[in-house]
Amino acid sequence: MDGAHTHHHGPGGAGIGTALLIGAGLAVATQVMSAVAAIVHALLVGLACTAALALIGLTAYAVIAYRRRLAAWQSAPGWFPPTPEEVELPGDREVVSLRQAITELHAQLAAARALDTGYSPGAHQHLHFHGLDPAQVAAILAAYQREAGDDQ
Repeated sequence: MDGAHTHHHGPGGAGIGTALLIGAGLAVATQVMSAVAAIVHALLVGLACTAALALIGLTAYAVIAYRRRLAAWQSAPGWFPPTPEEVELPGDREVVSLRQAITELHAQLAAARALDTGYSPGAHQHLHFHGLDPAQVAAILAAYQREAGDDQ
């Protein structure tokens, strides 16, 4: 042979078998992806339902705990300040007895000052007549004026 030769010219490279294999692979991949998508969808729906149930449960627990604490606070004395209807005001008798006690203390003070030799009734007097009626104030002032007149 003087350099002449033949080449085989048959189906070469990617043939029909390769195309069939690629098609089958794509069909299987599509089915697998569809199955994965369905599983992920079911997982997400389940997760959302679980989260909703957990939120409902926590809300119910918080409401029950709040109501129990509120009932405990309302039943325990001293937790809340008293309402205006519950405030105990001193009766007139208590105020009058306190006024009488103050008047008696003033009288005792005046008597003690009368015994003191250095006491000067004309000196500055600072008196408080809170809560006394006018007759009591007049009696106290008259006693002071008598003491001032006796020393002059």
